Amino acid sequence: MEFVLFGHVRATHQGQPVELGRRQERCLLGLLLIEAGRAVNPDRLAELLWDGSPPSRARGVIQTYVGRLRRQLAPSGVAIASNSGGYCAEVAAEDVDLHRFQLAVTAARQAGDPGQRADLLAAALELWHGPVLGSVASDQLRARVGSVYEEMRLAAIEQCAEAYLRDGSPDRAILVLAAAGDDHPVREETVRLQMTALAAAGRKAESLAAYRSTRLRLRQELGLEPGRELRLLHEQILRSDHRLGSAGPADQPSPAAAADPQGWRPAPGPGAGQRPVPQQLPRDLEVFAGRHDVLKELDDLEPGEPGRGRGRPGVVVVHGTAGVGKTSLVVHWAHQVRGRFSGGQLYVNLHGYGPGPALASGQALRGFLDALGVPAQRVPAGEPDQAGLYRSLVAGKRLLIVLDNAADCEQVRPLLPASAGCLTVVTSRHHLAGLVAVEGAHPVTLGLPSADEARALLARRLGEERIATAPQATAKIIQECARLPLALAIVAARAAASPGFPLAALAAELSEGRGSLDTFATGDPGSELRTVFSWSYRALTPGAARLFRLIGLHPGPEISAAAAASAAGLAVGQAGPLLAELTRAHLIEEVAPGRFTVHDLLSAYAAELASRHDPAGQRQDARRRVLDHYLHTAHTANHLIRSPCDPLSLAPAQAGVTVRELASLSEALGWLATELPVLLGMVEQAASTGFPAHAWQLAWSLTAFLDRQGRPLDIIAVQRTALAAAQRAADRAGQSRAHHGLGLAYLEMGRLDDSIGQLWSALDLGAGFGDLAAQARVHTSIAFVRSQQGHLADGVVHAERALGLYREAGYHGALARALNNAGWAYALAGDYRRALDYCQDGLSLLTGLGDRHGQALTWDSLGYAHGKLGDHDRAAACYRSALGLIRESGGRAGEAQILIHLGDSQQAAGDVTAAREAWRAAQVILDDLGHPDAHQVRARLSGSRSSGA
Repeated sequence: MEFVLFGHVRATHQGQPVELGRRQERCLLGLLLIEAGRAVNPDRLAELLWDGSPPSRARGVIQTYVGRLRRQLAPSGVAIASNSGGYCAEVAAEDVDLHRFQLAVTAARQAGDPGQRADLLAAALELWHGPVLGSVASDQLRARVGSVYEEMRLAAIEQCAEAYLRDGSPDRAILVLAAAGDDHPVREETVRLQMTALAAAGRKAESLAAYRSTRLRLRQELGLEPGRELRLLHEQILRSDHRLGSAGPADQPSPAAAADPQGWRPAPGPGAGQRPVPQQLPRDLEVFAGRHDVLKELDDLEPGEPGRGRGRPGVVVVHGTAGVGKTSLVVHWAHQVRGRFSGGQLYVNLHGYGPGPALASGQALRGFLDALGVPAQRVPAGEPDQAGLYRSLVAGKRLLIVLDNAADCEQVRPLLPASAGCLTVVTSRHHLAGLVAVEGAHPVTLGLPSADEARALLARRLGEERIATAPQATAKIIQECARLPLALAIVAARAAASPGFPLAALAAELSEGRGSLDTFATGDPGSELRTVFSWSYRALTPGAARLFRLIGLHPGPEISAAAAASAAGLAVGQAGPLLAELTRAHLIEEVAPGRFTVHDLLSAYAAELASRHDPAGQRQDARRRVLDHYLHTAHTANHLIRSPCDPLSLAPAQAGVTVRELASLSEALGWLATELPVLLGMVEQAASTGFPAHAWQLAWSLTAFLDRQGRPLDIIAVQRTALAAAQRAADRAGQSRAHHGLGLAYLEMGRLDDSIGQLWSALDLGAGFGDLAAQARVHTSIAFVRSQQGHLADGVVHAERALGLYREAGYHGALARALNNAGWAYALAGDYRRALDYCQDGLSLLTGLGDRHGQALTWDSLGYAHGKLGDHDRAAACYRSALGLIRESGGRAGEAQILIHLGDSQQAAGDVTAAREAWRAAQVILDDLGHPDAHQVRARLSGSRSSGA
């Protein structure tokens, strides 16, 4: 017995395929085979199979699946045992490709000879035919269970290539690396090996081209430069240094490391005697980690030689939000490069943000003059004269000057030298755009560190061993600290003070305290997050401060200018300058034109400020305005998607609310796609903050879009939230819509019994308050589900009932689609002539209304009816018309279904090549959506191959 989990879930017994049932059953078997020989708890299986939202009867469904699998596997002798721990697939590891892959990789790593190791790894890699559970798992499940194996595969590819290089076979290394390069074009270890192999094979131009391509992708997609190791390799290849081993370039000392940074060297002062070269840098942080790209950017800004022109910018502004590590970075870098500056280093903390007043420029100048050897009695009285003397003293010297924590440009300008050999590095929470514009300063934005850099920071403070033994807790700590270095340092200090305290317990404490900064208390006001954040907040104008507080009430992850303006009850034009002020202060970040984000800890701080300074009524008014912004805009978008067939009566938006104007379907789809993460969060916030009508109305306004995108799990999530809110408010209309939305999601997932149960509930509730259109909508959905269940006559009855209700209610836009739905029901029931009549009537109305999505669905119905009547050419023409319209209106799942129907008609007409092309296009879409119908397309493709096509 052999099982395949890579790319598909398949089994063969004595060379013959074994039928494993439907997608969910094969997915369940795959999960059990991943844990072959170990029991898996049914609740864990349910959580995985239904992506965290299992139905109430999940255990019973799993029991049914297991029973079917046992019957299918019984002839082969493979058993699925059940015990107190759950279900266990009793199968030998070597009978499962995934476990054979793991065993082969382990064996290869133990081989001493590089050639033997490479061949063993290459053999292991031949087992890989795609992601684990690729054809049966959702995207979410594939990511959860398959990421570790994908990483194992990439590591095996890289180790195989390195072994071939050590064995003197660069051409074979190039072939192996080709398997990873397309999927991971910016994975630097893969690129390093590829460049090394190409150079070793005499293909220097291709090696350099690989570097350029990677650098371009990194800059465009991530805003990053290649790492130090890749840059050094690039330099070696440019120099045609062929001493390229499998491990890459030799570790060469940087110019900073080669220079002697030690000691005191006498320098003449304007007074009698000699003074030491100033060495004012604060102590370097021994546990500094990461930030390689920013350090490289600073390295590249070395000033020119004195007297030889300005060359590189003499001023650098490093700006970023509070607690992001600006000072630590600059001081660390300054220690690395201080050997380049023979004149020494000057440092001053300007206290631009802190508990006390900012340091005056004159005070900073007097400190610098003292460090340069000027006796107190020779310091001029006025600041302009002090600045003049300072510039005279540093002229001709190579000095590194660090102006830390600057408040504004005016505080900095008197401290800037005129010498081309000096480099001044300024840190600030503001952009200091004036220095960039007038002084030619080079701006460096310091954002949050990456997750890997955050992990490195914790490892440096707590030790690699402690971090490595608790990877999940470490990841949780990084998440709860929002990757903010100050927060990570506070948590690391607490963990270091209690070495026996499990990191998992600390992570749980942070999780429980989410939304509060109490967990980051240190007892030291200078390092308290609240205190550090307050220094930026206190510098704001009153209007910007209020807007910042209200943004803290928004669930994120991004907020548009229109939503922020609505929170404050302002016009977008009035909010613009306030948002710009918050951006300059690094309290928010503009991630795209008109779109802003706030990292989690600053958001928590803003929410705390709002609860302290803004009365509860005003906070609730702000939430209502933001909800009105999203609801009314989403309602407009939904109207453009569903045309006028889905009337929903909303209360008027509050005064001060900006509603986004959407003029076309493409604008509606674009806005929904951009705002979707926010909109999903807003449904939850509406339900939890006392706005039940907003919750269910917003959930319903999203359903058509989510359905088109093939995202039934998101529909289920928002509709469950909406249903609970409507039930608490005893809102029958809201409950009916929520049940209807759930029914549509379950229908999309193929869970017909669950779907019809929700739809009956929606119909009962809809009948209770006399909404004819609501009842008609539900009858339409019931007609489709009953037809799918094989109750074709019942489907016709409900489709006709929907038509009658729409006529009675006078909703002609909805009536047009209902005619198509009735035609489809008749077609499924075998009355193809009547189906054509209904669909043609519906198509005429839909064309007049400009409802392109409705036209697409109707052309699809017409194609089905013509095909059943034997006119396959005409059917194909209908499907092609449907395809063009559905692509315009953005329904990916619908596009796949039409492609399937087109392929069926082409096959029936004898054009199997065209049919396979249509089916393959449908399979790509369904696989991308994780759609349960993907297996049907594979069956068609497989059948067409076996028939000799």
